[in-house]
Amino acid sequence: MPSRSKNPEWQAHLWIETPLRETTAAVLASPSQGRPCIVKSYAEVPEMRLLGLIQTAPSIGAAADLLRLEVVYRYGGIYMDVDSHPVHGFEEYGSLFRWPFVTYAGSGGGLCNCLFSDSPGSAFLNFTIAAAYEIGTTFKIRGPLTATGPPLVNSAFVMYNNPEYVLIESDFVLKHRKKDKEIMYQSFDFSWAGVPGGGGRHQAQKKKQTNQSMTATNQTTRP
Repeated sequence: MPSRSKNPEWQAHLWIETPLRETTAAVLASPSQGRPCIVKSYAEVPEMRLLGLIQTAPSIGAAADLLRLEVVYRYGGIYMDVDSHPVHGFEEYGSLFRWPFVTYAGSGGGLCNCLFSDSPGSAFLNFTIAAAYEIGTTFKIRGPLTATGPPLVNSAFVMYNNPEYVLIESDFVLKHRKKDKEIMYQSFDFSWAGVPGGGGRHQAQKKKQTNQSMTATNQTTRP
């Protein structure tokens, strides 16, 4: 979780499915890279409507796609994949990262669910979770590249049509292209793709109090 080093005033939470190795837990508990990370089981997230779909997902990648929605809806904050590499801290951009935002590809690639922010009880995430539930239970579409990942977030964002969300171009936060202007970038390791069932981890951060989800990074934005 390298993002801790650039955001020492933010609290990181890691939501996991299985216990961490002792060495990994020790690194996350160390204050040398910022506030010690708080690690919790994803089962502690209350009243998850997508719990059944998460537990029966065809891959951990698909499960993580759904879990990040539930975590940010419940606790608020910024979600980002764990392969995120900070160049600057959030506080260097004033109040920008305290507002709900999504990231998009300027070339027309749509939104990415690997980095987004919202407030607790977000109406948009409530809408997205409801859509994910219907897609998974009624239409039985479950894959990360069809029903749980970016396609879900793209479709929900277009249909919900809320102009108050900040749109941040991916070249500044996801792709390692604008080296003189980038805030952060992601290496897109796809670690979940190389594990039986699709493995990985997720993390979340928030100013003072934040939560993270399993199999990606999650950073939350609000105090």
